[in-house]
Amino acid sequence: MKRAAICLLLLGCSFSAPASAQVMIDMPRITCGDYLKLPARNAQVLSAWMSGWANQKRGYSKVDLSSYPANVAAVRNWCTSNPGVTLMSAIERALP
Repeated sequence: MKRAAICLLLLGCSFSAPASAQVMIDMPRITCGDYLKLPARNAQVLSAWMSGWANQKRGYSKVDLSSYPANVAAVRNWCTSNPGVTLMSAIERALP
């Protein structure tokens, strides 16, 4: 009986849904310091998202992909000197 219960438990565990991790970021609160501490892949994703946000805020409907790497570098450089400033403010200040 005990063996059957263990088998059923193991069988039940094998059918359980896998856990999915969600990362929620409160965008107005993320600082330059937070951004600079992100793993490279997360920083790339956040940079792309913030690029879209910045372009929309300026009313641009097109994205200039050739200037994207320079814009990311400019924001990262500005953030290095200003780790306590919010990332959204940094983008507004670091980009022309």
